[in-house]
Amino acid sequence: MALKKIPYPEKVNRVLDPNTHETDLRVSARDEDWVEKRELASNPNTPEDVLRDLAKDKDYHVRSRVAENYNSSVNLLIQLFEYEKSLSKPSLMVMLSLYKNPHLPQFAKDVIYTLSEEWM
Repeated sequence: MALKKIPYPEKVNRVLDPNTHETDLRVSARDEDWVEKRELASNPNTPEDVLRDLAKDKDYHVRSRVAENYNSSVNLLIQLFEYEKSLSKPSLMVMLSLYKNPHLPQFAKDVIYTLSEEWM
């Protein structure tokens, strides 16, 4: 069953399900609903290119979940880090999520630690 045709709560649950077909995950990435995209960013089977797009989402909740996803590549985490740093008001939630991800290189963690004093 296509995700567009099912009730909203079930749709969000399907996006979280690691067994959901990749095609359905890609369709969900085009949705405007931040809650659905946030849950999509948490799914361990969300394709890397979809996570890359979600890493630039306007909603910090979505970006934070990309940072928390252990399947986000080192390159993606660094891109998200650079994107977040470039914002006039970086999200502390996203930066904390990046900092906690064991795949983020130490140099980026050091920068987050240093900049956190300025942001507080």
